Formats: sequence, structure tokens, C-alpha cells
Amino acid sequence: MKQELHIRDFKVGNYYYRNFGNGNMIYELKPYDLESLVQKFDEYRPIPLSPKLAGYLGFKYFKSYGRKNTRTWYLNHFFIYFGKEKGPKMNNNFLLPYVHNLQNLYWERHRKQLTINH
Repeated sequence: MKQELHIRDFKVGNYYYRNFGNGNMIYELKPYDLESLVQKFDEYRPIPLSPKLAGYLGFKYFKSYGRKNTRTWYLNHFFIYFGKEKGPKMNNNFLLPYVHNLQNLYWERHRKQLTINH
């Protein structure tokens, strides 16, 4: 699933791939980037959400006693289901194909910024 980024998708503190001429790197959008964002818009790409990245953002694997593999990760009563066909969804309802989608939705629900922890 390919999504075009729109200017409304950008929020300070969100992570995107950014091409500095030597390949894509994970980049956190800074306040000073907003001024030149329009001219450098084509340097940014969305980062597909994966269980590994969810872990870096603080989510934990939900170990179910009823099933062996739930493919579910959680943080503060916020659940992400990594479906095989439709991809990641919040609470099995809202699609979250990219890291910035997760960051924005998490912000709206908890008023906390998700940051990558290595």
C-alpha cells in the first residue's frame, strides 16, 4: 500500500524517512524544518509500521494465554494488531500503515509524543 505524503501529515516530533543524498535515514521532524518543508518535500517518505518499530516506540508484545500468536502490541491501553492481509490496525479498527499515523493517533488519545528508544 503506497501513500502519498501531504503537508497535513507532518507534525514536529514525527519520524519519516528522509533522503539526504546518500539514502533514506530515519529522521525526526524538527521545528526549524517547517520553514523549508515545502522546498524539500520530496526528500521525505513515510516509514511503514512494523512490530520492530512498535517495540522501539515503547510498545510491548501482548502475550495471550488463549492463543499462541496474537500479533498484538500494546502501550497504555492502546493496542496495535499486525494483521497479515490489511496490515497494522489500532484496536483492530483503524488502519495504521505508517509510523507517523501511529504517532498522530497516539498523540490524539494520550497527549504524549512517541519517541524511538533503541
